[in-house]
Amino acid sequence: MQNPELTETYSKDLYPNYPDVVNKLYYQNVVLNEKYPGRQAYRRMGRRIKNYTAFGSVQTAIKWIDGLIDEYPSRPALAEELNKVKKKLQ
Repeated sequence: MQNPELTETYSKDLYPNYPDVVNKLYYQNVVLNEKYPGRQAYRRMGRRIKNYTAFGSVQTAIKWIDGLIDEYPSRPALAEELNKVKKKLQ
């Protein structure tokens, strides 16, 4: 929590003991961390969500994807890139 830049590095190790905290931090610090929206950023976001499913919950990842698409309806590239990831997860 004190070093949010380490969230992506240590989430896999901390998830079994602190799933709720890791979910919150991972979403805030890794998924939403893109400063400049664009297709490349959306691809990175999708990869990071997919990486999360290696140790976390697939249902949570799909919930994040649906929430981001609903939150930003004016960004079709975001929806397109995240829907690709969602199809792979289902």
